[in-house]
Amino acid sequence: MQKFMRPGDVIVVEDGTSSAGLGRLTLPEDCIYITGAFVWCSIGYATGALLGAILASPERRHIMLTGEGSLQMTVQEISTVMRHGLHPLVFVNQNQGYTVERAVLGKDAKYNDVADWRNTNTVSRMTT
Repeated sequence: MQKFMRPGDVIVVEDGTSSAGLGRLTLPEDCIYITGAFVWCSIGYATGALLGAILASPERRHIMLTGEGSLQMTVQEISTVMRHGLHPLVFVNQNQGYTVERAVLGKDAKYNDVADWRNTNTVSRMTT
């Protein structure tokens, strides 16, 4: 991801796996890094934050990194992104459920599982 980032990008990162893996990036000039991991710790934060960020600055390239459990909580915001004809880059970490919740409580609990969606079919439609 480090080499993928460009100057001026807006990077929106979900709590948990995504923020843990990307917290050490060295961002190019004029990038904005948005995460709720250090303030809200709210699963699903990134999708709504992406919507707000891209509506505020549609001329910039927007990148979201999230897990499939978080995306499923707030996926309706993607329909608003599509309705406005916006084209963020969305990376979905398929980790078979609420990984951050497994770490806190319920490592093997079924309530931390999520349905297996075909995210590429949904998100790829933003590019058409």
